[in-house]
Amino acid sequence: MKIAFICSSLAPGKDGVGDYARRLAGECVRQGHACQILALHDREENGRGPVMEHQMDQDTEIPCCRLSASLPWELRGREARRWIRDFNADWLSLQFVPFGFQDKGLPVSLTRQLKLFDDVPMQVMIHELWVNWRERPNLKWIVWAAMQQHLIHRLLKQLKPRVIHSHLPDYLRRLAPLGRRCRPTRLFSNIPVQKRPSPGPSRGTSFTVGMFGQFSAADDVCACLEDVAGHVKRAGGAASLSLIGGRAGSSAALVDELRRKLPAGMEVRHTGFLAEQDVSAELALCDLGLTPVPRHLVGKSGGVAAFLSHGVPVATPVVARGRSPAELGFTDEAASRGMITSTSMEAIHTARQAISTGLPSLGLRQVTMDWLGDLEQTA
Repeated sequence: MKIAFICSSLAPGKDGVGDYARRLAGECVRQGHACQILALHDREENGRGPVMEHQMDQDTEIPCCRLSASLPWELRGREARRWIRDFNADWLSLQFVPFGFQDKGLPVSLTRQLKLFDDVPMQVMIHELWVNWRERPNLKWIVWAAMQQHLIHRLLKQLKPRVIHSHLPDYLRRLAPLGRRCRPTRLFSNIPVQKRPSPGPSRGTSFTVGMFGQFSAADDVCACLEDVAGHVKRAGGAASLSLIGGRAGSSAALVDELRRKLPAGMEVRHTGFLAEQDVSAELALCDLGLTPVPRHLVGKSGGVAAFLSHGVPVATPVVARGRSPAELGFTDEAASRGMITSTSMEAIHTARQAISTGLPSLGLRQVTMDWLGDLEQTA
């Protein structure tokens, strides 16, 4: 098949959905398909016009077209149509995030431009839906959510996608009243698992907690870290925190805040930006991952998927307002077994045993095969 991916931005390492599209396209190519990627609202481009380039996923080269968000929508639409017609795509894959295509999450012009491709079968990947006003029940959020919901409903009604995917059970439930069947899919790890080196010297009684992708010093995150440190100390060990990735300068204040809030003697270490293989090595050294992502959204966190695919359980202490503490946002039951809502050492050990060999179901190859299978079934 020839698949044209459409996302908002393609700045490597600066847009999670763009990185997702690049990795998915790269794996599709490795499985024998032809792919290109179009960034339709790229905030990292300066408006010079279309930027044609090739981007890499592993050793796979992918043709890309980046259109600046500062260009008029009509011009971007013409360039997009020319680019996709020249490719002669069998499928369009829209990687949809409302805020990716408009700062307030109200992409009015997007539907009008994409409607012109109604002769090409379309798949839509829902990375985000409308804002959930129940988490902030005030008039502004209620109106905002209603406007976003109307636009998303109109987009799906007019584009008539043959396949709709999402990572979150919550999104599947919220789309059902709109009469849209949304298929579950898993979020693959954004960090390939590297071949693990032979075990080195024992780390003794040390216990490493890692945060990757998103860092936080929120009270519930710090309380979780204090609980873990206390359990480890009572067992005769010492806990430390590794902040994996990110930019050292922009995270300096947060690192200082964590050091002030956490128990004395708990080391906080920030690696700064790392290459993929080095991130993989750091993840493999962790005894426990910790995410500040609310529990009902963990299924769309690439950082959580990265920990789980490396065989590392993940603590998830944050529960959003109005949500049940028991709600874990996974469509994959195996992934849920690696998540921890209680920070006892017994719970950590049980979760680690459950995913001790990693989770192949979150691997890029398997997720891509399943994704392609959904397209082929409806072709």
